Amino acid sequence: MTKNILKAALCLGLLAFGLSLAPIDQDFLRHKNIQTNWLSLLPAALVVTLAIATRRIIPALLAGVVLAAGLAAGPNPLDIFERLFAVYFAEIVTSPFNWAILTFTTALIGLVAVASRSGGTGAVVALLLRYAKGLRGTRVVTVLMGLAVFFDDYANMAIVGPTLKPVFDRMGLSREKLAYLIDSTAAPIAGLAIISTWVGAEVGYLQSAAAGVGIEVSGYSLFLQALPYRFYCIFALALVFFVAWSGRDFKAMRLSEEKARQSITTPKDNDVKRQEWPATKVRFAFVPLVFVLVTIVGSIYFFGAAKGSGVLGLFQFVVWQEAFTTMGTLAHGNALSYVFALSAVLGSLLAIALPWQSGSMHFRDGFKAWFDGVKAIPPALAILVLAWALAHGAGELHTATYLVALLKGKLPELWLPLLIFFTAAAVAFSTGTSWGTMALLIPSAVELAYQMGGEAAMLVAMAAVLDGAIFGDHCSPISDTTILSSICSGSDHIAHVRTQLPYALLGFVAAAGAGYGLGVVAGFPLWSVYVLGMLLMVAALMVLAKEATL
Repeated sequence: MTKNILKAALCLGLLAFGLSLAPIDQDFLRHKNIQTNWLSLLPAALVVTLAIATRRIIPALLAGVVLAAGLAAGPNPLDIFERLFAVYFAEIVTSPFNWAILTFTTALIGLVAVASRSGGTGAVVALLLRYAKGLRGTRVVTVLMGLAVFFDDYANMAIVGPTLKPVFDRMGLSREKLAYLIDSTAAPIAGLAIISTWVGAEVGYLQSAAAGVGIEVSGYSLFLQALPYRFYCIFALALVFFVAWSGRDFKAMRLSEEKARQSITTPKDNDVKRQEWPATKVRFAFVPLVFVLVTIVGSIYFFGAAKGSGVLGLFQFVVWQEAFTTMGTLAHGNALSYVFALSAVLGSLLAIALPWQSGSMHFRDGFKAWFDGVKAIPPALAILVLAWALAHGAGELHTATYLVALLKGKLPELWLPLLIFFTAAAVAFSTGTSWGTMALLIPSAVELAYQMGGEAAMLVAMAAVLDGAIFGDHCSPISDTTILSSICSGSDHIAHVRTQLPYALLGFVAAAGAGYGLGVVAGFPLWSVYVLGMLLMVAALMVLAKEATL
């Protein structure tokens, strides 16, 4: 490990030296009235290098947060200590959104633990195994479930991951594969879905940026017009399906899969009994999870839809658009996270009450199962909290703004969408937040693209920011969604980052080469771009990936 740390220190030093010499767009910084420099990149770079070198994410994140505080507050240890606790962690503790997400994640993990103890999960597993025929069927069912929970990435991971984890364990599929399938499905589908928690934020960013260049148009209209250029999201979803169907994996994932196959043991007596759980126990898991989903969607409609929408409004796209937009403005923008948290808590209580009411499990045993289930997640939640603290430090140091100034103007105008895609990816990777990347880059990208190529260029630029942000988020070990997918699948976090990276990079190459390269720069028809991108990914899987040996 010492050698790895020394190598990481050398890489970090070389990166720092290179950044200190790199020219940046000073006019952009003056226009933003922001003072920042290359040092703002070091906290995130330190986290990534230490995490890779030691494979221990918590110490790496803590080191990055301390460095960020030191750069912001100065070398005095007392000032650093004050910045850490009075600013960074105080910001996290006082954020209703953060508390709601922690509550939502914890309550859902507890819900699934209760469902497992009561026999509901075992019955669901048995039911799913009827349809998930073999390894391929299990993987494909996972992808389809991920696509079905399209309305929010957090809900997607927190519901699909714990539900299918026992299925993957039973089938000899790795938890790293589960983490990849849910992580690479959740954000892309939520980002593309015309009704989701993402679309409200995306629409708001797009409409505001368009208004900034004098175009008064609906944000939803811009969102829909930009969909054909969302190359990375579409390629990432296609690649997830290709991987699930073919069973072919790159080396890191293949090794995890082979290890999972070897870990399958002969069923013990209690396992046999679980396989014989009656189908009626499915309700112990199915009803609470459906309750959570229905409560979330129903609350969005009840509180967000216009008065008088009635039952018919449930079938009107415009009503749902307005409902999601309105929910994004209630309770200082935290209404949706409150709904998530409350629905998960109520779902947990329902999971305890159902087997108690039927006489299958004592009420006290249900609460014990809930607490036993959440005992294992404090370290994972600590990772999430430290990632939030690092993001706060990056915001204070203006890391994202420096990256924009560093990368801006480095390519010819014709290649602007590709430059924007790269920039968004770099910012999201360094800061660990796709939404923050969108908020920062969309105004600048839209203005620049509009000045160069009018509305058509503006639409492609919008898509490039949204897609680059999601790609960078997929690769970043400090991303909250990457961390949550590790938590919800029960995967080691660094192992998840390492095994997912080759697939994300393949989707990135397809999006950059076929999409923004041939499609935008060379002007190929969009249908041919998608065909070429799909063929590229399939060819890469056939040549570079192999099926795990049984």
